Amino acid sequence: MSDQKLCEFHGESLKPMMVPLLYGTPIMNDAFKALIEARETLFPNANSHFLGGCHLGSSGPETEALVCLQCREAEEEWAESTGLPTEPDIGGFFIAG
Repeated sequence: MSDQKLCEFHGESLKPMMVPLLYGTPIMNDAFKALIEARETLFPNANSHFLGGCHLGSSGPETEALVCLQCREAEEEWAESTGLPTEPDIGGFFIAG
């Protein structure tokens, strides 16, 4: 029996990768709402970043995440087709580091 986790959408093995932690309070604008919906329905394992909360943590600017490379591709295609960002509005965030 394998402990390897698979993407429920693509059946691809999830790969461990370092991704940025974004700290701050997200601005709940239409772009962010669209991103949340798309992440849930189109690319749930893209995991291109994680929200670190309102206060800088001691874990540094990045964290390890399990990533589906096909979800990452789907996320890029979504961003290109919609013209929307794949990160929350930077006006409400700062990146640790």
